[in-house]
Amino acid sequence: MPEDNTIRMRLPIYKRIIAIFLGIIFSIILLELVLRLGGLAYSFLQEYRNRISAYQKGTFRILCLGESTTAGGGKQSYPRQLEKILNQRNIGIKFSVINEGIPGIDTSYILNHLEENLNKYHPDMVITMMGSNDRYIKYYENIPEANTTLFRNFKTYKFLRILWMNVINKLKKPAVYSAAQLILGLKSCYAQQSNPQQDEESLKRSVERNPDSDEAYLKLGLFYREQAQYPQMAEALQKAIQLNPKSDMAYAQLGWHYLKEKKYSQAEEFIKKALELNPGNPEANVALGEFYLSRAQPAKAEEAFRKAVERNPKHSWAYNELAKCVRRKDLVLAEELYKKAIELSPKDYRIYIDLAYIYIKEAKFTQAESTYKRALEFNPDNARIYGGLATVYQAIGKHELAQQCYQKANTLRSQVYSPITYRNYHQLKRVLDRKGIKLVCMQYAVLSIEPLKKMLQGEEGIVFVDNEKVFKDALSRAIYTDYFLDMFGGEFGHCTTLGNSLLAQNIANVILRECFEK
Repeated sequence: MPEDNTIRMRLPIYKRIIAIFLGIIFSIILLELVLRLGGLAYSFLQEYRNRISAYQKGTFRILCLGESTTAGGGKQSYPRQLEKILNQRNIGIKFSVINEGIPGIDTSYILNHLEENLNKYHPDMVITMMGSNDRYIKYYENIPEANTTLFRNFKTYKFLRILWMNVINKLKKPAVYSAAQLILGLKSCYAQQSNPQQDEESLKRSVERNPDSDEAYLKLGLFYREQAQYPQMAEALQKAIQLNPKSDMAYAQLGWHYLKEKKYSQAEEFIKKALELNPGNPEANVALGEFYLSRAQPAKAEEAFRKAVERNPKHSWAYNELAKCVRRKDLVLAEELYKKAIELSPKDYRIYIDLAYIYIKEAKFTQAESTYKRALEFNPDNARIYGGLATVYQAIGKHELAQQCYQKANTLRSQVYSPITYRNYHQLKRVLDRKGIKLVCMQYAVLSIEPLKKMLQGEEGIVFVDNEKVFKDALSRAIYTDYFLDMFGGEFGHCTTLGNSLLAQNIANVILRECFEK
């Protein structure tokens, strides 16, 4: 052993330097590969499966469009199971089903990419299950060399540069972030718009009167965000940044915009720019958590939400999002975090809805019922709350009360369809009609099909798939978690493998009956 040490000590110093240098180069190459391959894994697998389906010759092609409820499940998603079920029926036609579901998108994104997907896959039929994300509005760096080729294209450099900046920021005294005055000023932009055209004209006049005001452009950008006019939103926010390069709110909102557009590199850069400008900006930390969730990196998402809590211990929504991260592994901790969020925002009905789901998971139906009823005090016309109550009553055998809550939820949903959802559904139908492609509109599990039919009244040739009865029948014989992973929609959520199988079986029955007379 001493002899070996002597040999190593006698190595010329230049050889030791070369060995260390080569080790560093190898580590950098390995890290670069990990960063690139990890980020591409999910999208590659889905695209790979889609290409296999799309390249099958002589098949009847079905393109499934939607959000996470369509995308979720991988090989056990409802589109994958649908392809298998249709081909097992042996009707003399070979089917290929393509899954273009993308988590977190809305109908505007689906419509904006419709032509691209039609040209890529040339489907004979399109199935949609969409619209749930249109109702939700969330608050969501350029570091000095972010526009350089090195930073944009070399992920290891970007990673190390951002890591170094985060170390530097930790050594700085965190800024106290308060957006209360700004949010109050922007409240009308996030409220239900009675006359969007009038509001837009008013905001434009404000910009004309104050051409050097970044806040005026920021308000205009947030208005366009609510109207799902994303190109106009980005233009207004870029102008706000041009006028005020230190507007962390504008950077955070632009980051959200790029996240919505699935431009993940830009989203990450702009969100982190907001954090560089103001490390205490909890909205930007929450947005960073959402970014990591979209890239299937739950550990990093949890870390970002924890930082949001650390930098603003009174930010209730940061606690709520952190609870969502931990609830699959620690229901007790999730319950504590939700209760903390309620303590900070006792009138935020959304937190009560999420806490009630924890009680349902733990079969604490009395607490779930009281929590939903508490939420109703602050939002008495919310369909999700009535849907959740229906689930509770169904579980404890109060079927009459469950049916009353189901009916109330359906009535409320029929009254509040987003104008954006209405517009995008009709535009999607017109595009498909031009190309002679059959449209199948599927309602989310448990929900009534009637509001969707009413919204599309006057459109001809649509096949509707109603999942309400089959799921209610199934839930009457089982527990909720057999079919759903969560309760984001009230009485429904993202499906388990069994839930996706029920969706696939139901839609297969409808398609074969309505389109192939089988």
